[in-house]
Amino acid sequence: MVVDVKEYPVKPISYKNRYFLRRANSNHVRSMEEIANEYLKTKNSSWYLLQAGCFKTSTDIIDNKEVEYIAESV
Repeated sequence: MVVDVKEYPVKPISYKNRYFLRRANSNHVRSMEEIANEYLKTKNSSWYLLQAGCFKTSTDIIDNKEVEYIAESV
């Protein structure tokens, strides 16, 4: 039997609300910094671009309930 799973384009992917990194033959839980950097890498972006104001954003688009949920799960 062969199982073929296509790679998901946006990373990282969580499993049971945790993010893992496979190193050699063991799994390691990722830090928040690693998760954020991996996400930005898949979006071809960086923290420098966000800080420089290259994107037109507003704090109005931030969902406070989502932020609280993420903070509680960390």
